[in-house]
Amino acid sequence: MVNASDLGVVVKDLLTRAGVDPSRIDVTAVTGTNVLGFPITQNTAVKALLTVLCQAFFFDIVERDFKLVCVLRGGSIALNVPENDLGLESDQHKLQETIPQENDLPKDLTVMYADPALDYQQGKALQQRNARVKNTKNHTL
Repeated sequence: MVNASDLGVVVKDLLTRAGVDPSRIDVTAVTGTNVLGFPITQNTAVKALLTVLCQAFFFDIVERDFKLVCVLRGGSIALNVPENDLGLESDQHKLQETIPQENDLPKDLTVMYADPALDYQQGKALQQRNARVKNTKNHTL
């Protein structure tokens, strides 16, 4: 378990344990974000641990100027891609949106998570659609 309450400290500690030189790590964007705890319960690749943190705290780790830099998601837009450029130019296809039929959507959705209130044991949350609008038996986990 990493004993820290700051996300920047946790990320830097994990990268240092993986063998990255601390001078090549920039965590200033995530420093100051409070972390309740981050238990490491088994031997796991650092990439898998960082993926969990990136998904939970909405940031990415990118390589910039020979450093690993934490970048928050939802920042300023770097580039707008026109809709015409989303298809294959050589085939002259355009992006096509598909809207699924009501029966193809899942009847319920289950989310599994680590619950800090229960010593990070696995918790489960279930959400079901209204019985009047569903005609399916599909489940999503």
